[in-house]
Amino acid sequence: SNAHTVAYIAALLGNKIPVIASKRTDFPIASAKKYNHKNIKKIICVSDKIKEITQQKVKPREKVITIHSGVSADRFNSKKINLKEELQLDDKPLIGNCSALAPHKDYFTFLKVAKKAPYANFVIMGNGPLEDELKQFTKDHEINNVTFTGFLDDLHHKLHSLDLLLFTSATEGLGTSLLDAMLCEVPIVATNVGGIPEIVKNNQTGLLCEKGDVDSLEKSCLRILNDQELRKKITANAKELASNDFSDEQTANKTYAVYKDTLSQLTS
Repeated sequence: SNAHTVAYIAALLGNKIPVIASKRTDFPIASAKKYNHKNIKKIICVSDKIKEITQQKVKPREKVITIHSGVSADRFNSKKINLKEELQLDDKPLIGNCSALAPHKDYFTFLKVAKKAPYANFVIMGNGPLEDELKQFTKDHEINNVTFTGFLDDLHHKLHSLDLLLFTSATEGLGTSLLDAMLCEVPIVATNVGGIPEIVKNNQTGLLCEKGDVDSLEKSCLRILNDQELRKKITANAKELASNDFSDEQTANKTYAVYKDTLSQLTS
């Protein structure tokens, strides 16, 4: 967004270089002017949902396109580290999330689910502005089955240790952490917001619940943990989807094609 603003200001000052902007969040567009400037040739959205939101403020609508973010499967082919052993946890199932500790990720709902699920250990892998507040919340509500690891630069070695990824976002552009979990064959329970349903297809590649619905989220976690056939089906479908439709190579190729087309129009 900041880079886009700089490009817009430069255009107002006379810069005629074409701009390709990106929209990765489902936050509403605050200033339609910088998205509708004549220098903006394409707006690449991270999901169809973001495209839909952006098209409400952008004309012509055709310059708004979707290129899903992709991830690299190769980085999960390296050594594996047992996170349960590292954290000295017991043999209960391990449910986790690895997003930034920011308001739109709604970690308070995550913690409320943990409170209702003493049959599992929960881990929050990441940092962010709400870290102290979330830790205080666990103390105030006597939630004793949650571990905060902070940011893990070796997460790609440890993600496979989860028995379940619980993704409780209130808003979400796409959610590439979901793709990481899919490649690691970790089943997912997620909220039905933003671009998440484009990855997590209910009862096919994961289970979806409404945002903030603690009871439904907890029941869905328990369902996956107790139903091995469902778990097997979901993880197989999810890995196939992430591998085939959401690779970083596809993202790069599609993005390159947009830039190449824009540049070709300058010389034609």
